[in-house]
Amino acid sequence: MTFEYWYMFPVAVTVSTVAISAGVSGATFFTPMFFLWLGLPLRAAIGAALMTATFGFASGLSGYARRGLIDYALGARLMAPAVPMTLLGVWSAGRVDPTILRLVLSVGLLAIARRIIEKSFGIFALEGADQCARECITHCVIRGTI
Repeated sequence: MTFEYWYMFPVAVTVSTVAISAGVSGATFFTPMFFLWLGLPLRAAIGAALMTATFGFASGLSGYARRGLIDYALGARLMAPAVPMTLLGVWSAGRVDPTILRLVLSVGLLAIARRIIEKSFGIFALEGADQCARECITHCVIRGTI
């Protein structure tokens, strides 16, 4: 056994703590760390980060299951559209222009953001936000950033 990468353990604990505190996947932080610090090829860095995050998710899942805190009915309702849409996404990734996929993702994220704002404030709190979103998407499509 070698201790060449001993420093990665405290770094990984810190990254995991930040990720959990922020409510995001650890892979979000681990991918650049594996790519930039360890020099892994990008595909390997993404795979390693996702594998690392999988163990974190499994740990959290088992803890919630032991405490009886999982709403299985809600999980089934969320998985019903998620599984076919995931398969559709995998299928379309190689067949559809990436610009269109970015546009679909952008519109979806804006719709989710609007829904979160509506639920948080009871109304769509940002006056003119629909027009702003349309202009933003149009501008980004024209400039080619989406």
